Amino acid sequence: MRASDGMFTLKIDGAKLLHDYFKYPKLRVIIENDAIPFIKEGKSVFAKFVLDCDECLRPLDECIIVSKNDELIGVGRCLLNRFEMINFDYGIAVKTRETIN
Repeated sequence: MRASDGMFTLKIDGAKLLHDYFKYPKLRVIIENDAIPFIKEGKSVFAKFVLDCDECLRPLDECIIVSKNDELIGVGRCLLNRFEMINFDYGIAVKTRETIN
């Protein structure tokens, strides 16, 4: 929990539990395979690499970053909503917090 605003932040261990519990595509941002190496380096997810995401995700929500095959890649905080992530060709969609190495 962040002291500044009382909100919870998602870490990899929690993401593994949520990934196993919730069915695809709940809480997920699905990205293209070309972006996976960059995300694993800790880079942010750009909107042009987002294939789909949970329609309930809003800006500042915590999310799970996955591949097309629902492989867990990392966790982060959404900066855009679903419509913007899918339709924009530029800008950061998800600020990556942690990744699986």
